[in-house]
Amino acid sequence: DGVVITGTAEAGVTVEVRWGNITLDPVDVNEDGEWTAVFGPGQIPANGTHTISAIAIDAAGNRSTVPGERSVTVDMTVAPPVIGNVASNNLVNGTEAADGVVVSGTAESGSSVAVTWDGVTRSATATGGSWSITFPSTDFGPAANQINDGSHTISAIATNSTGNASPADTQAVSVDTA
Repeated sequence: DGVVITGTAEAGVTVEVRWGNITLDPVDVNEDGEWTAVFGPGQIPANGTHTISAIAIDAAGNRSTVPGERSVTVDMTVAPPVIGNVASNNLVNGTEAADGVVVSGTAESGSSVAVTWDGVTRSATATGGSWSITFPSTDFGPAANQINDGSHTISAIATNSTGNASPADTQAVSVDTA
């Protein structure tokens, strides 16, 4: 959607704002000494830490000698989680279903991982790059809204602290509890 940058400067001047390789046309400072600049979606630099700088320019064209600066981290993506193990061999038997089935893997540390299996979703937070979710025995059975015998594809999606959702990782799993 773009990013709005605000700041203050001497009333009546203009401010030139730079972020990454983009320098916006100077924006006016209102009588209260406030200014606003908008960087469009295509003007935001790639993921990483960048400096936003602002230079005041008076009516005579004199530029401030020291820019106002702010360090900003851009984080627009999160890598998909990786589903590593489902019941150790991707085949769930009756004993495993009765004990609860652990699904584990890796993801960006601190991200929330949501795993969906046959309409049942469980979530966990990745710590140190690893996550683990248990689907309890009550999630398995022949009833609606439960994980039933057969072939399934489970999916995992990670959402990081800035709200970016990853593409899904998937894993084929078979359930045979009979």
